[in-house]
Amino acid sequence: MVNSKTNLTLDNTCTAKGGHMKQHINIKRTGNGCNFPPELRRTWNYTYQAARYIVFSKKSANLHLLGSKAVIHFTCEGKDGNMFILRVSNATREQDGFMCWLIKKLPDDPFYSYELARLNNFALVPNTTACTFAGGTVLDGKLKLVGSAHRLNLYKDCDWFESAARSEYLYV
Repeated sequence: MVNSKTNLTLDNTCTAKGGHMKQHINIKRTGNGCNFPPELRRTWNYTYQAARYIVFSKKSANLHLLGSKAVIHFTCEGKDGNMFILRVSNATREQDGFMCWLIKKLPDDPFYSYELARLNNFALVPNTTACTFAGGTVLDGKLKLVGSAHRLNLYKDCDWFESAARSEYLYV
């Protein structure tokens, strides 16, 4: 395994030894996993209107909701730079939900530490505009629904590369 930033070429990676033997080389990129940056892993105030706060850990985020003890658990399933795809298991009885985020650090902002921009449109479930958790309706259609066996892919499932949605922010 090599670091994903390593520039691999046949000149700097592979050497032939032993005369005229035919050599076959298979270079395969492994999955990069999905870890949130260490500086993001903590409890944050979150400007989303239904949020009390959000807690990021290495591979997940827990959104704690206002007015209840409900917590929505997001599992990070894919990452590329500062773009993330997060799954919510059992968002409805038969389906999982997912959300795509572009998370940008705001080092010069006096009030906010991070901007969270949603990179997915949502697919409405007939007669609903949001997913239901703990007896209440939340997330305002931010989740796109998929089957629980669906393997999420950042570049196939996320609709946008630039966010058309209004950003939300994290602050201390």
